[in-house]
Amino acid sequence: MIFNKERYTKISNDINIASNIAIFCHINPDGDTIGSGLALYKFLKKLNKNVAIFVDDTLKEKLSFLPNYDKINNEKLNSVDLSIAVDVSDEDRLGVRLIKKYYKAKNTICIDHHKTNTNFANNTLYEPASATCEIIYKLLSFIDESLIDTDIAYCLTSGIITDSGGFHFNSTTPETHEIIGKMYDYDFSISDLIYKLIREEKENVFRLKNRVLSKTLFDSDSRIAIITFTKEDFDATGTSSENTEGIITNLINIDSVQFAVSITEDRDKSYRVSFRTKAPYDSADCAMAFGGGGHKFAAGCRINGYYYDVLERVLKVCRDRL
Repeated sequence: MIFNKERYTKISNDINIASNIAIFCHINPDGDTIGSGLALYKFLKKLNKNVAIFVDDTLKEKLSFLPNYDKINNEKLNSVDLSIAVDVSDEDRLGVRLIKKYYKAKNTICIDHHKTNTNFANNTLYEPASATCEIIYKLLSFIDESLIDTDIAYCLTSGIITDSGGFHFNSTTPETHEIIGKMYDYDFSISDLIYKLIREEKENVFRLKNRVLSKTLFDSDSRIAIITFTKEDFDATGTSSENTEGIITNLINIDSVQFAVSITEDRDKSYRVSFRTKAPYDSADCAMAFGGGGHKFAAGCRINGYYYDVLERVLKVCRDRL
């Protein structure tokens, strides 16, 4: 593994001198931000720090099996010396209720793997890894590898599995596999974890997937594919927006498709939009057109307005780039 000694030393020193540390995950929390946050939470506890972890959003049942999941949003700190954002590319991803709390700390850190990171923290540890959990593992190893236990390793592995798509995404690197190789030293099954996070599916989610995929919109000679999740879809299948994760992959797997998009009705006249692309097209470039961000082949944003206006705006962005 390659360490930038100067950057890792700076972050390590900030952690060492802090007594009360708040960890912040991003809104619409996925396995990487939660895995990063919970791994860091347990590690800092072992360093005898006072720690709390926060998410300004509804927590997903799918991740509730992770160690210390019940600690999220359930602990308080009287004061905060250091705020650490994990897997957060810009301050808006903290959520409106947590932005002020994050900046109340005497010092702020962000640990992230998104190329669109805005450097909103006092100190940013950024690397183009497959998952922020990779960077967290390297940081914890740099501080004291002997403190990494099975719970910490389990959370880190969960984040790497989810954000690398079970090692299918091209963000997966030799270093990803090097880190995962070290996880085999701990007492859990990586193959079982991959099944739980990637392959396992409830029957109502299966029905949601089939319902939505059957109405896929194809455009530009099937180079663009768009699916939409509406409140009606969720009500009919007994699901929610948290059950949409991964379904977009079915679109980008189609040989002709270069741009895959999912549009999810979140609130009245407000939609979460996810982009997936194939080379040479850039998902982050699409999302940034609407104030969002992410990675080259996976990114997202929020768009407000009437559905058909949102759809036309998304289509135009994709068509303009073809």
